[in-house]
This record gives sequence, structure tokens and C-alpha cells, in this order.
Amino acid sequence: MISLPNPTSTVTLQTMRSEYQEKAVIMLMRLKKLKADKKKIEAEISEAEHCLAIHMLAGDLDDLRSESNENTVIHNGVSYIYSAGRLNWDFSSCPDILKLEATLKEKKEAAKSVGKAGRTIGKPFWSVKA
Repeated sequence: MISLPNPTSTVTLQTMRSEYQEKAVIMLMRLKKLKADKKKIEAEISEAEHCLAIHMLAGDLDDLRSESNENTVIHNGVSYIYSAGRLNWDFSSCPDILKLEATLKEKKEAAKSVGKAGRTIGKPFWSVKA
């Protein structure tokens, strides 16, 4: 538990408040920098994964492939597992599926409006837009 000093004057309260406000602003600036760093790192990871996929498909990593799994490369005791990507299906040209999806959407909305659908709240997060 954090114990705060017993303020004896308004000056102490104002000083404490401005210190906390300053810390909060510093946290905002830190969050902005961390989010920018994260975005940059994610772009670098994406580029590295793209290059490695090309090398994998070209056979440049064949000498490092695992004997038990052809999608696994082992280098310096670290396993790198290549995944070609998740298969996705497009049902936009299937009228019967589109109709079922529309019906399901209506039923979900009805269940929400009468209180039959449960809800959960995700983990809180901050967005930073500059």
C-alpha cells in the first residue's frame, strides 16, 4: 500500500498533484515511443520473415533443415519453424452461405437485444495516434 504524506496546506496538495500529472504525461510520451518502436520492429520482423520464406523456398536453408520436420530449420541450437500461411476460404460467391450468415447475424442481434447472449470485456489497451 502506498502511503502519502498528510498534507497540511494547499501548496502541498498542488505540488503533489503536479508531480503526479508530470509522471502521467511522461508515461504518455513513453507509451507513444514504445508503440512507435513496436511498429518499427513489427515491420522489420515482417521483412525478415519474407526474405527467409524466399530463402526457404529457394532451398538456401536445406542444409539446416531438421531431419524430422522439413519446415523446421535448426541453427545454433535454435529451431525456426516455417509456416506457409493459414488457408482462408472465400464464400462471397456462395449465395446459400451468405444467406445463412445473414440469418445468423440477425439471430445474434436478437439474442443480444433480449439479454440471452453473454458478454466479456477484453484486456484494456491504449491507442496512440499522432
